[in-house]
Amino acid sequence: MEPTVGARGKRPDIRELASTTATSTESTSASQYSATAVPSKSNRAPRPINAPARSSKPAYICRATQTTPRPDLLLPREPVSFDAEFQTYRPSGSPKWIQRLGRSTLRNTRGQTVLDVYCYYPTIAGELKDVPPRRFNVCRADLMKQHGARPAQMVEKWIAELVEGRTVVVHDYRGDLSALQYETHAFDDCNIVDTQVLYGHLQGNGRPGLALCAAMELGITIQVDSHSPVEDADTAMRLFQKRFPDAFDPEAAEAQACEEQRAAEITQVADLVLRAASGRNRDGGNHYPHNNHQANVFGDSGAGNSTTQLARKDDRERSGFGCGDLGEGGRYYPLTPVPACKA
Repeated sequence: MEPTVGARGKRPDIRELASTTATSTESTSASQYSATAVPSKSNRAPRPINAPARSSKPAYICRATQTTPRPDLLLPREPVSFDAEFQTYRPSGSPKWIQRLGRSTLRNTRGQTVLDVYCYYPTIAGELKDVPPRRFNVCRADLMKQHGARPAQMVEKWIAELVEGRTVVVHDYRGDLSALQYETHAFDDCNIVDTQVLYGHLQGNGRPGLALCAAMELGITIQVDSHSPVEDADTAMRLFQKRFPDAFDPEAAEAQACEEQRAAEITQVADLVLRAASGRNRDGGNHYPHNNHQANVFGDSGAGNSTTQLARKDDRERSGFGCGDLGEGGRYYPLTPVPACKA
């Protein structure tokens, strides 16, 4: 028996209702849009060729200016200024954050950058790392290997080699010099000059900032929006030179470097000559025959035995007399003088 719905009789078929609804909807849509022309693909406006590309993150540019050391920019015993900006880390289980190198800079007395580089330390399990505020110019991207940062152990070794035996100018040495983790004794044989101590009278507590010293003594403004270790190192060197204007003479140092270079060239050539002569002797050369050729070299009379000749040859090499060669007949021909080095 079929179910009934009220007085209207049978329940309507669902499929018939769906078909009727679809037909009415199509007729309504057609009536609404019959007067509107649908644009074809050929009539559409072309897309502009110079449409702006999708915005993407700009490529990273390393902010360090000298990522490899330049020892050739340092004259003998020339003072250097050192400044560093830090990164911090906290060892596992320790409540204390410790500073270490983030960006390191060395400058000479002539305003040239000898080293300016970011460095990264190895990751240790359980260790936490952090960077200072943005104004110190050390962010996480700066400390990545793919962005030009160098291994910290290598950077600290570079610093130790560059400052060895020199006068090192810093401002507030307590932070910069204690930030090295590997070369902890890098500054032991250096003469440390702290410009904060030199100009301590500028502030009541004896610890004026570098910006204050620069403004009052040099009449310049630094660290306006950010801290740059290049700027800070250069300012510290200028403060040092103002207090000690005669501490270093670049012209005299260049002349001394020229003399040392000339002496090194002479020694190198002499060493090559001695090695060549000893090689010919081992190959059966007749440079020390059983006659008085050896006496022509040392000014002796008589041939002497072979043992005496060998002993004299050793004395000659140790005394540095061998800056020449033995020609025909065993005569001694001194080397041609090396021309003077041009400063």
